[in-house]
Amino acid sequence: MEENAQSTNGKKSVIVSVPDYFYGYREMGETKLNVRKYLEAVRYLNEAAQYAQAPIIYRNLTIAYHQLHQNQQAVEAFDRAYRLNPHIVGDKDASHAAARALMFVGNYRAADGAIKLLLEANPAAGADPEIMESQRIIQAELQKATPQ
Repeated sequence: MEENAQSTNGKKSVIVSVPDYFYGYREMGETKLNVRKYLEAVRYLNEAAQYAQAPIIYRNLTIAYHQLHQNQQAVEAFDRAYRLNPHIVGDKDASHAAARALMFVGNYRAADGAIKLLLEANPAAGADPEIMESQRIIQAELQKATPQ
């Protein structure tokens, strides 16, 4: 724990001394994401995004926004990450967060597409129980929407 606090303090001091230090904001955002302080993660990651358009920022924003149940913002962050790096679809955590966010905004067809792209890029992700459960829910919702 102390190492993490020292690391956080070091990053904060860099940000204070060099306010446009992109990496400091990004790393603080990642640190906050890793310790599940999602609101703080969003704040730092959005600050980083003002100085650089990097896929990792939007990848992490996707996850943080989804965890905060800000699903439209999660979808938009994933879209930005994808435009910067289409290979993001192979990132299990980001793609699954985006698919779940799409589910929660009611866009099951797009959620299905996101899961399919993930599994095409990263077949091993199909063994993840959470992804399997998301697939089951998506398919059930798509079946309900299909006229008989």
